[in-house]
Amino acid sequence: MNNLPHLQVVGLTWGHISWDLLALPPQDIILASDVFFEPEDFEDILATIYFLMHKNPKVQLWSTYQVRRQC
Repeated sequence: MNNLPHLQVVGLTWGHISWDLLALPPQDIILASDVFFEPEDFEDILATIYFLMHKNPKVQLWSTYQVRRQC
């Protein structure tokens, strides 16, 4: 479909390194879209991203961050 090679999608829980995550081949890009929402999750998100980037130093992280109003 769309002339793309076989793609693998793996669900994850931030901060938890699963067997599926360990078995992933090297990635080109980590797309982290709208993941920085709850400040209490930031440490787990960054720990997971660190693991993936340490495992594959050539990977690129694409992310955005939007400051949200505190109510």
